[in-house]
Amino acid sequence: MTCAYEDCKRKFQHVSCPHCSGANIWRDANYKEGSAVTCATEKCKKKFQQVACPHCSGSNRWKNPTYAQGDIVTCTFENCKKKFQQVACPHCSCSITWRNATYTQGDIVTCARDTCKKTFQRMTCPHCSDMNLWRNATCKDGAVVTCGNENCKRKFQRVKCPHCSHSNAWKNADYKEGSIVTCANENCKRKFQRMTCPHCSRANIWKNADHEEGKPVTCVYEDCRKTF
Repeated sequence: MTCAYEDCKRKFQHVSCPHCSGANIWRDANYKEGSAVTCATEKCKKKFQQVACPHCSGSNRWKNPTYAQGDIVTCTFENCKKKFQQVACPHCSCSITWRNATYTQGDIVTCARDTCKKTFQRMTCPHCSDMNLWRNATCKDGAVVTCGNENCKRKFQRVKCPHCSHSNAWKNADYKEGSIVTCANENCKRKFQRMTCPHCSRANIWKNADHEEGKPVTCVYEDCRKTF
């Protein structure tokens, strides 16, 4: 929000607490949508979260800060009830939304803000649910990840299903490239295989899970087409 007075015109942000309705103000406009907030009102001091619906602009609030960025949200307003997803850019704090809820964790995201346009990736640890962040978008699908949470540090892997985009997790980090995967999404359960090309580092995917182990593969990307 930009102050309407000509002799001010400074930016700030305002969010109402769902517990006490108190006004929480960010004078430097550095509030990150979806982040856990402790109410500034002395008699309250309770935590909450807030995300604006991109369809109706309604403020969706969590009195218990259980919301994780990237979660699919169904707008709480009765005249909307549409689904969406939201994450904050780690470079500029811009709130990025997917109106059709098509975001999958691990996807490379390009910030929507014209003055930023930087890329990043986010991925939830299946052990502690903490968010792991790659500010330079260097994480490869299927790579072994060590959780960045100092109290966790456990290893895991994630692979995106090419049929439904579900993020499949291996808590023991025992996924092997080329193996047949059955999607864990109850509404999918379809099989697939994937292998990373060693030449261009991009994923080659068999949606019918019909690749034979040991058989030479020609990379599907036109600017590569090398065999491995």
